[in-house]
Formats: sequence, structure tokens, C-alpha cells
Amino acid sequence: MTDKPSRPAPRTVHRPSAGGGRGRPKDLDKRAAILAAAKAHFAHAGLAGTSRDVIAAAAGVAKLTLYSHFRNKDDLFQQAIIAK
Repeated sequence: MTDKPSRPAPRTVHRPSAGGGRGRPKDLDKRAAILAAAKAHFAHAGLAGTSRDVIAAAAGVAKLTLYSHFRNKDDLFQQAIIAK
């Protein structure tokens, strides 16, 4: 009987969760507050006239929290449009 080399264990594939995957789990209440503030400000001032700083302040979250939920302002705008 010959010794076969053992195979390395298969690598696990990291699949990010809906919230981005890394770090702490995303707070869905904060996400909802961000989207509500974004909808209101985008409706009033448009995409170009709305800053992420204003949205974060209106949602009552830190800018870092907003950035952890949404990659960029365009992503936030798209998510605000499709959110119910």
C-alpha cells in the first residue's frame, strides 16, 4: 500500500452579508434612519445638493456609520430610491 499525499483542507470562501460583511453586524434601525433622511434630503435638494454629512446628521448617526452601510453617495441614492 502506498502513502498518498494528503490533500490540504479546502479553503472556506468568505461571503459578505447584506450589510457589507466585515466588522460588527449592521444595525438595521440605523440603516432605516439613514435611508429615511436620505429620501427626504434627496427629494428636497437633489443628489448634487445633498451631502452625506447632512444625511448622517439628520439620521442621528456618525458619518462612519453611514459610510459602513453605503459605499458612496450614488449607492446611498440608489438604495434610497428602491427602499420602501
